[in-house]
Amino acid sequence: MNIPVYWIPGNHDDLGQLEAVFKKAKNFNRETRLSLPGWHLLFLNTKIDGRDDGQLSQSELNMLRNELIIVPVDKKIAIVMHHHPAPVGTPLLIIIF
Repeated sequence: MNIPVYWIPGNHDDLGQLEAVFKKAKNFNRETRLSLPGWHLLFLNTKIDGRDDGQLSQSELNMLRNELIIVPVDKKIAIVMHHHPAPVGTPLLIIIF
């Protein structure tokens, strides 16, 4: 079965290594966006090398802002990222914006 898989890096992932391994699998995709009927998915990278917490870099924030402007109003938007978008009350999860 050749079902497409879309992935984002996590805080302990080696991005270069993941890309090297996953590019051999034709159904593993790393995209910044995926437009489907009724939906527009945005895949954001919150990874900070060598740290457990995450953040959205200025380039990721710019991409998000630009995508939100151009998404047709009839589509729902899903934002996909590894880290929580806001503090959740645990010292293990720190979000930096």
